[in-house]
Amino acid sequence: MHELLSDWQRYLLGVAALAFGIFGVLHLRRQDTAPTRWGRGVSLALVAVSVLYLAYLGELAYWLWVNAARRDDMMRYYIIGNRALAGRPLYWPWPDYGPHILTPGHPYPHNRYPYPPFFISALAPLANLPVATFARIWYVVLYAGFVAYAASLARLATGRITPARVAVAAAVLAATPGAQLALMVANVEPVLWALFGLALAFSRARGFGFMASAMVKLYGAWPLLVATSREGWRVLRGAGVALALGTAVCALVLGPAAFVGALLDWARYMVPVVGQGTFMVDRVHGAANVSLSFAGLRVARGLGWEYQPGPLPSWARLYLTLLGIGAPLLCAWLTRRMDNAVLRYGLVTVAAVLFAPLCWTTYLPLLLAPLAVAVRLWLSADVLG
Repeated sequence: MHELLSDWQRYLLGVAALAFGIFGVLHLRRQDTAPTRWGRGVSLALVAVSVLYLAYLGELAYWLWVNAARRDDMMRYYIIGNRALAGRPLYWPWPDYGPHILTPGHPYPHNRYPYPPFFISALAPLANLPVATFARIWYVVLYAGFVAYAASLARLATGRITPARVAVAAAVLAATPGAQLALMVANVEPVLWALFGLALAFSRARGFGFMASAMVKLYGAWPLLVATSREGWRVLRGAGVALALGTAVCALVLGPAAFVGALLDWARYMVPVVGQGTFMVDRVHGAANVSLSFAGLRVARGLGWEYQPGPLPSWARLYLTLLGIGAPLLCAWLTRRMDNAVLRYGLVTVAAVLFAPLCWTTYLPLLLAPLAVAVRLWLSADVLG
């Protein structure tokens, strides 16, 4: 793992960037209505320090570019992409899976792929390239997703997208737990942040963004359902476009019959795997399952439950399933009278993410979007008051 800064330096910079973000949305927003010399000075300072903080992320990007071929999620996508091109199965039974996988001594095999076939079908044509070239193209996509999400956060928090606001938002994003880890291991998550942020920030992208996200990780289905119930045809139309494009790509890359078979195999073999979570906690690199529902199983172990490596008992699976479905449903019901639809979609997504059996630290940047909406509502009330 790349180490440019010690842990305490990284956390110190993270706290500083979060503080800059808090002051930034205050001063950059107030400048629209009452610009002052003090406000301009503070805003410039915030932007300057944010850019300095992002310089570290730029150095990280350079290191990733030079050391492109690494055995991380990027390598997993490359391996599975080649399996897809060769017509080999993407999914097969995994009867001995349990939440001991990813704990010390129990690695996650690189030929196992947990997502539906849509994403890997879109990425598979690049797997014909040398691994280093594949990795560099993928890193460009990930950093583009990072910037797009920062731009969405800027719009959600302040109503406008400007380079200064995007810089401050990007610094806050970079400081959020899990953000740099997602870039380090080249996980797809920054692309999903971007889809989520764009769906919230731009109403025309709502159905497409939520559906495209759900085609990779199922938590995107929850805001899609809530948005459809509230906005109707406009959301459904965008969702239909995303689904049609994803299906067409899968049919073209895998073949129609193989695509249907892969989708069924994913539902049979991988959904039960993801539904069991993992006990993984990597304090060195910050990777962990921070699921609130799975925390109940951690507590049970602490109270004396003896878990033996292997599949979870049926009571534990039922518990995780009930909370994973019940939490976003309860959130949707509790927020049914909320005036701000965007905030409601964000909160339902957060509930779905935090209470899913598997919630990686790389999911935590999603929490910034509803927070940005809440900040804008607060600032608007403050300015108008």
